[in-house]
Amino acid sequence: MDRYRMTKERQIEFLGERLLAVQGELDERDLTELPTHRLFDMMIRLLKLLGSENVQLEFLSEEEMSTRKSERMLEKFKIKK
Repeated sequence: MDRYRMTKERQIEFLGERLLAVQGELDERDLTELPTHRLFDMMIRLLKLLGSENVQLEFLSEEEMSTRKSERMLEKFKIKK
């Protein structure tokens, strides 16, 4: 059962990725479209979930995210550079 449970770090990453996707979609949308309110609702819910994690949010570029993921993998498997 534990193998299906996300680590706190991965859960925060996942929520942050979803938030960025929703924000990107909102940026491209004409806000007069009817479904837009659902995106706002989703964004608000994701922000609340991230806020409940009580962490300092840090938005990273794709390159920074890739670098950090690589560093975590190296650390996880104790691989030296």
